[in-house]
Amino acid sequence: MFHVGSAHSNDNDSDFESEPIEVKYNLLLDAFQEIHAEAMRLQSKVGVPKGKYKWILKGQPPASNHKGPKFVWVATSKPLNHFVGNWKKRKLISHKYLKLSFFRNEGFVFQSWLSKQGLKMFNEMTNPWYLELVRVFYSNLKISDGTLCSRVKGVDIKLTNEVWTDIAGFRLEGQKCHLGMEGFHKFTIYQDSLRNIDEVRDYSHYKTGGMKKDDKLFVFVISWILMSRGSNHAQATTEDLYLLKAIKENIQVDWPAAISENTLKHEIDYNEVLID
Repeated sequence: MFHVGSAHSNDNDSDFESEPIEVKYNLLLDAFQEIHAEAMRLQSKVGVPKGKYKWILKGQPPASNHKGPKFVWVATSKPLNHFVGNWKKRKLISHKYLKLSFFRNEGFVFQSWLSKQGLKMFNEMTNPWYLELVRVFYSNLKISDGTLCSRVKGVDIKLTNEVWTDIAGFRLEGQKCHLGMEGFHKFTIYQDSLRNIDEVRDYSHYKTGGMKKDDKLFVFVISWILMSRGSNHAQATTEDLYLLKAIKENIQVDWPAAISENTLKHEIDYNEVLID
């Protein structure tokens, strides 16, 4: 789901030669492990007896398409050190998606709000994703000329307008409602979303427990899929409430801008596709 630029092998070779010996060792070791795993997979596929080729060790499992590559995807020492120190063992939120037809059959209406906003395709994505690639992507994440960019193994990745529209299905229009809406206050929006506004409650936190079912589910969609965060999924944020109001009032949200800002904010805060 990324726009991928071309990699220049000559530049990569010179970068590799300038690396310290311990970095070269790690890169070559990871590359060999991948080649070894792929050889084992092919050996199993074509029926070659184990041990026929002495360099292929007996009993090694075949390569897994879902593990993803390792440090070899980080090309130079500076990003490698940043990746190892900050992202290698970072716990990631697994990919979430919805089957919107299920909710329609159960009497919900929030799925129609999503469809009107152009969010159906994105919320129903079930494409595979790879932990290590996601970690490397976030480790190298930055913004350039208003576009989210990253780099994986010398390959430039840019979330261009074409990525947002053609792959994610978003519209390149709308308002930045997550930053606030003139004439609306988060407290009033939260009260309007409650099943029983007369019930005594602590308004210092906007808990989703007392919200109407469609309002509550939409907040969950925001916090788990659209603008995912690591915790407090049962508590609406100020951004959640403004987006809830916008979507119920049929005001088009600038989702690429909202998601980009949320993605960059988490990268800065933590020092969580879109990946296809």
